[in-house]
Amino acid sequence: CFSNFHLEIFSRWGQKVFYTTDPGRGWDGKLQGTDQNTAVFVWMAEGVDDKGLIVQRKGIVTLIR
Repeated sequence: CFSNFHLEIFSRWGQKVFYTTDPGRGWDGKLQGTDQNTAVFVWMAEGVDDKGLIVQRKGIVTLIR
């Protein structure tokens, strides 16, 4: 389990399209209720593990409709 968790997803132009602090919540592929087109997005997640260490991960995801 993580504390101080957050997940951000950005478009290829750097626009933040999703943000959450709930580790059980994922992105539904929408921005302000509008389906996003097929594209590549960058995600970044960070949290503090049970040992007090900061864990950071990032990657890309391709949204396909």
